[in-house]
Amino acid sequence: MNNPESINKIFWGLLLVLTDVNIMRFDLLPDGIGYLPAAYGLRKLKGLSGHFSEANITAFLLAGLSVPAMFLSRLFSLTGLFPETCLCL
Repeated sequence: MNNPESINKIFWGLLLVLTDVNIMRFDLLPDGIGYLPAAYGLRKLKGLSGHFSEANITAFLLAGLSVPAMFLSRLFSLTGLFPETCLCL
């Protein structure tokens, strides 16, 4: 994969992270779905700089953390605990 394709994956992945499509408080596009293509693009670029390697690790961590955050935010919104708390990553 060449650099423009990798950067394209990073762009579209982060665009998915920034896009929130909710139906009755259910997020149709969880952030983890966006972090995975971004991490894939960063993995292909990590030979160019160590910063891409660090960003790749961060993107995978954020993808993993977004799953429990999604369920916790749903739980808190249903129970009324911490109504103004946003567990968005």
